[in-house]
Amino acid sequence: NGDDASAGTHINQAAAVAKELLGDVRSTVSAMRDSDAGDITEALERMASAVPSLEVHVRVDDDVRPDESQATVLIRAAQEIMTNTVKHTEAAELSIEISRTNGVLRLLGKNDGNITSSYTPGNGLRGLEDGSRCWVGR
Repeated sequence: NGDDASAGTHINQAAAVAKELLGDVRSTVSAMRDSDAGDITEALERMASAVPSLEVHVRVDDDVRPDESQATVLIRAAQEIMTNTVKHTEAAELSIEISRTNGVLRLLGKNDGNITSSYTPGNGLRGLEDGSRCWVGR
């Protein structure tokens, strides 16, 4: 029926976005490695431009200067947020904000969509929770 076709199209689009984002994350991390920590805002905006179905707004506080390891975690977390937004919501807009409070970096992703009924946390979110001591909430 039409719902199955629509779901299939949405899943195919999400898979294509995820693949493109992964390639972009790899090239972004490599570029940042070559230029000290690089500009995290520029890196996130470049990655966001690879998601045509979503308007992504990036805001990074001026005092955020991640080292290579932190930048890698932030970029991978942002990739996961973008991918999950496309896969599991029908959002049109997503905001990604990075701030520093008392020396602790905080990444916040908010979208204007609703979580689909088929959503269950996968390896991406579990990996972020386990590997980077970050807080993930809905």
